Amino acid sequence: MPTLCRTGSLCRDVTFRISKILVAASIAASASVGAAAIFSFWRSVGWSGTAHAWVPIPASGMAELHSTNRIVRLHRGRFEAMETESLSAVVPIGSSTATEVAPESAWIWRPAIADRELSLDDRWHLTRLDEWRIGDLGWYQRAGSQAVFHVASVPLWLVAAMLGIPWELRVLAAVRTRLRLRKSRCPKCGYDRRSMDLATPCPECGQREPP
Repeated sequence: MPTLCRTGSLCRDVTFRISKILVAASIAASASVGAAAIFSFWRSVGWSGTAHAWVPIPASGMAELHSTNRIVRLHRGRFEAMETESLSAVVPIGSSTATEVAPESAWIWRPAIADRELSLDDRWHLTRLDEWRIGDLGWYQRAGSQAVFHVASVPLWLVAAMLGIPWELRVLAAVRTRLRLRKSRCPKCGYDRRSMDLATPCPECGQREPP
């Protein structure tokens, strides 16, 4: 029995230490994402890469230059991953122009230009499972002049909130304990202790009220 008690105490101590590490990591992660969200309203930061491919069309005797541009960036409070497919040029097959084009890539570091005003239908729609948008959260596509844009977008406040779940739960537990103590209830299970001595353990869970 003493060995089991010591083992149980050790397990509780290890669990407490792990929970403290998780809470500290959660605070650091959510604070970092929050800072990145604020910074992204000033500067767009990310990476852009472009790949080119000549596609022959035998029926027409022409070759088309298809360009695919991929962008991953933090922009105005959200994380965006975009892929743009466009037709860059059309030349006869066998033309000296239709040669291999080297891929391009670059880091994005530019002022965060304000987005154009979107209508309510643009910001909130559900066309199908692979075409939906709820504010800044969504997976959708847009069509432009000779180009199709595929966009996946996640608001950074949502990422920060999810990363902050461990410390948010800790804060809620602390508030609940404070409210229970104020109402003379057991801080662990909520049992009514108004008619009991402070030194008496809780008859429900055995918790002693803190001095």
